[in-house]
Amino acid sequence: MKAYLTIIFFSFACILWAQKNIIKLEVDQKRIKLGESLVITVRSNIEGEISIDFPPEFVRGYDVMSGMEQVVDYNSGIVNTINYYSQNGSFKKVGTFTIGPAYIKRGKHVYKSNTVQVTIQKENIENSNGSITNKQLKQVAFGVIEVDKSTLYEGEPLVVQAKVFSKFAPTSIEDYQSYKIEQSIDKHNLGNGQNLTAKREQVKGNSLYVISHDRSLVFPSGGGTLQIRPFKLILRQNFDGVAVISTGTSITVKPLPNNAPKSFIGMVGQLEAACKFNGSCSKKGDILKVELVLSGKGNLHNIEPPILKLSKGLIQFGKPEIIEEFTFGNNGAEGRMIVNYTIQSTNNEVKSINDILISYFNPQKEAYITLTLSGFKSNEIQENKTIEKKGSTTIMKKTTDKNEQSIQTSSDNVIPWGIASLVSVLSIAFVGVYFIRKKPTIPKDEIIKSPIIISNNLELNKDEVIQNFERAINHKNFTQLERAIFELLFLALKTNNTPTLNKESLMDQLKSLNNEHYQVVFNWHQSIQQVTYGLNVAGTDHEHLISTSMHVRDIILTNYITS
Repeated sequence: MKAYLTIIFFSFACILWAQKNIIKLEVDQKRIKLGESLVITVRSNIEGEISIDFPPEFVRGYDVMSGMEQVVDYNSGIVNTINYYSQNGSFKKVGTFTIGPAYIKRGKHVYKSNTVQVTIQKENIENSNGSITNKQLKQVAFGVIEVDKSTLYEGEPLVVQAKVFSKFAPTSIEDYQSYKIEQSIDKHNLGNGQNLTAKREQVKGNSLYVISHDRSLVFPSGGGTLQIRPFKLILRQNFDGVAVISTGTSITVKPLPNNAPKSFIGMVGQLEAACKFNGSCSKKGDILKVELVLSGKGNLHNIEPPILKLSKGLIQFGKPEIIEEFTFGNNGAEGRMIVNYTIQSTNNEVKSINDILISYFNPQKEAYITLTLSGFKSNEIQENKTIEKKGSTTIMKKTTDKNEQSIQTSSDNVIPWGIASLVSVLSIAFVGVYFIRKKPTIPKDEIIKSPIIISNNLELNKDEVIQNFERAINHKNFTQLERAIFELLFLALKTNNTPTLNKESLMDQLKSLNNEHYQVVFNWHQSIQQVTYGLNVAGTDHEHLISTSMHVRDIILTNYITS
C-alpha cells in the first residue's frame, strides 16, 4: 500500500513539474501595409498583470480582448489552462519594428515573453482623382479626395477637399488623419468648421450620406506629378464604427515657360496695376511718394515688389512698405497689394523714373503678360499734387506680341503670378533724411528716432561722443555712427554765437574752412546714407565704411578739436 501511495505522489509531482510556466507573444501577421490593422496576442498559463512594450510608432486601437482557453499538450497528455490578452493597432511609419517583450507580474515575480519583429511596407495608393468607382459603391463607407483641377501650372491655386460617403447615417468622425501632399507646399485652410453635416445625396443611383471636410487651398511649386496621399478616419454611428481609408489623387503640375521677362514678379493668375505720384523731386531734398496698387487673384501673396529704375539724382529709402488687402478663397489670394516707395532728390537737376514694367503669367492664356505704367520727369509734378499714371499691356508667349488696352480701364489685364521670384529683392532700408532747409517727412519705419539737429545749448562732452562712436563701431550701428561724427563736427565748429545747427549747415561751414576735408566727409556721408537708409546702391563694403569713418573722426579730432 505504501508503495502504491508513493507511486501516486511521485506521478502527481511529475505532472506539476511538467506543467512549466508558459508566456508567449505573437502577432497575426509579420508583414503589413502602412495603416493596416495588426493584432498582438499574449498567451500564458500564468495569471497576473500583463503589460507589453510597444514601439513609439505603434498606435493602439480600440479592440481589446481577454479570456481563457484549454490547450492539450499531446506529447505529455497534459491539459493546460491558457489565459490570453489581445490588442489591435497600426503603425504610423514605414520600417521594421520590434514588439515586446510582454511581462506578467504575479506577486513578487515578473515573467518575460519573447519579442516579435514586424515589417511595415509603404501602402499602395489607388488614385481615383475624385471619381467614385463601382467597387467603392459596394462598401459600407468610403472616401475620396476632390480637387478642382487635374492639371495646372506651378503657382496656380488648387482647392483640395476630403469627402466621405456612407450607407448609414454617421454620428461622428474619430481619429481623422488628413491627406498628405508629397511636396513642400504653400497651404491655407478654407475651413469647414468643427460642426460637420452629413447630407443625403444620390450618387450614381445610390442614396448615400455625404460629409465634406478639410477644405484647403494649396499652391504647388515645381513641375511634375503632385501626389496627394489618402486621408484616414473612423466613421461612427453611436458606438459602432468603421475604418475608412480614402483613395488618393495625383495632379499634373506644369512648370512655367522658361522665357520669363526680367520684370516677372512671380505672379501666376490675373492682375491689374495702377500707380500714383505724390510730392516733388525737382529740388534737392524733395520727397516723392510713389504708390503702386497691384490688384488681382492667384498667388498674389507671394509676389515680389517691382523695382523702380531711378535716374541719377534720385535715391530710394529702404524697402518699399507693403500693405496686404486680400483674402484666400477658391481663386487663390484675391484682393490687392499696395506698394509704397519713398524717393528723395539729391540735386536740383531734371530727374526721371523710367516706365514701370510688371510681368506676370496668365495660365488661361498660357503666356507672360507685361504691364507698362508710365514713368515721369521731375518737372511733371508740383508739390502737394498727385498724378495718376496709365499704361499698356504686352502679351508674350514665345516672342513679344502686340500692345493691348490701357491697364487703368481694362479688367482683362489681370496679373497672374506664379512661383518664386526671378526678381532681385528691392534695394534699400527706410527713411532718414539728409537734412536740408526743408525737413522731408520721415517714413514711419525710419531708423532714426529724431533728426540730427544740434543746439548750442546742448552740453556735449567730447569723451562721451568718442565713446558713442566706439560703441557704434563695435555694433556696426551706422545710424549712431553718423550722429557721433556730426556731434564731433559740431564740437569742432561751434562758437558762442553759433545758432542751432543741422547737418547741412555744419557741412557748409566745413566747406568754407577746408574744401579737401569737406570732400572726404561728403563722400563718407553719402556712403553712410547708402547703408543706413538702404539707398539705391548695392554691395557696400561695411568694413571699408568703418575704416573710412575712423579716418573722418581722425580728421576732425586732429585738425579742428583742441585737446
